[in-house]
Amino acid sequence: MSDCDLIDEVDVDQLAVTGAPPDAPVDHQIYSAMGTTPAKNTKCLPVYVVEYHHHAVQYIHRQIARKKLKFETNAMIHFDSHPDLCFPRPFDPDRIFEKEYVYDNVNIESWILPLVYAGHVNNVVWVRPAWSDQIKDGIYRFQVGKDFNEVKVTLPEEYFVSECLWAQEEHLSNMKDCSLYVTKVSDADMTKIERKCEGAGDDCGQENWSASWILDIDLDYFSTKNPFQEIFSEEQLRIIRKLYDFPEIPQDICPERLKELSQKRRNQLDDLFIIFLANLHNSNSQGDHADSEDSETEQLAAELIQDLDKNPPNHDYVLTPELIHDAGCTMDSRSMLPHHVSSREEILQMIAEMEAFLGKLPEKPKVVTISRSSTDDYCPKDDVNFIQDQVISMLERLYGECNVTRDYDEEPPKE
Repeated sequence: MSDCDLIDEVDVDQLAVTGAPPDAPVDHQIYSAMGTTPAKNTKCLPVYVVEYHHHAVQYIHRQIARKKLKFETNAMIHFDSHPDLCFPRPFDPDRIFEKEYVYDNVNIESWILPLVYAGHVNNVVWVRPAWSDQIKDGIYRFQVGKDFNEVKVTLPEEYFVSECLWAQEEHLSNMKDCSLYVTKVSDADMTKIERKCEGAGDDCGQENWSASWILDIDLDYFSTKNPFQEIFSEEQLRIIRKLYDFPEIPQDICPERLKELSQKRRNQLDDLFIIFLANLHNSNSQGDHADSEDSETEQLAAELIQDLDKNPPNHDYVLTPELIHDAGCTMDSRSMLPHHVSSREEILQMIAEMEAFLGKLPEKPKVVTISRSSTDDYCPKDDVNFIQDQVISMLERLYGECNVTRDYDEEPPKE
């Protein structure tokens, strides 16, 4: 029997914080109906491979239930072509500890901040590939808190403002501190990363929490596609980018002006979704021309709908208002989702760089989560299995035997 087989299975099917407010003291037991026991063997590293990135949350919860991770103040090193630092909307902040509610509402771009708001993670290192630039490199310290019935952040970076996630600190309650370090692997200051991982909790307890950190790897870190470039034509993307354009935020912008921009952005996104919801499949819509009294936005939307009628999306995608809106929220006139399909040589080089990077850290992570991201066409389907095998081999070289759980539907072999 392998040492990995000794790891206890813990019932984590029930999560209940009955009547407890979000800021009430909590512990590991809310993730287990039967209490928790630590794993019998702490040498074997648990590795969870999922298809969609947000499915990693349940396995992080599981490690909290097993007391492999602290309940609070863990660090996460996040290798990905995308930050994944949005927050789901709508989402009731008071239900942050209701497991099934969280699982039903998080998505691939919005699963890390819920862990921060719950207090589970307070240090995030986003290691980006060279082709990703959604957030400028640097160290950011900010708060994540409740703003009426939403969760927002105090960091006035364009990434958060354009997602309608920014708010002033005085408007937030139940705030959690968060530190975000954005870097390329070649530029990383290892002393800063070591400090974040080593400082992820020093409590005395059942485990040694001196290195309570999560290693998270999206396989699209090594090779990524922008799926919307294959769904929509170049002309359709041009119109979508113009419709969803968001102005660059000046460095010296004052809070009041930032508040105005944030509200304007919220109105822009809401109005666009309503327009597509009302007109996309409406036979009584404007048809081949837009009314001269319509706004520029309405005229552009009508132009897009007309083009989509004549040239429907590629592949097997069903054209919906949500599909257009999701695409629009990822782009503007200055940027789009990263798109870089790597060669096998590039992939192997990046894995070697990752191995060298991780090898400099003094302790191994408590858990590894891996997202394939191939079904939704972010990681190329032809490469995902190759990348996954190479990454798992790299982890085994670094950390020894791993207990790998593959939680995804395997495609049948090609004939």
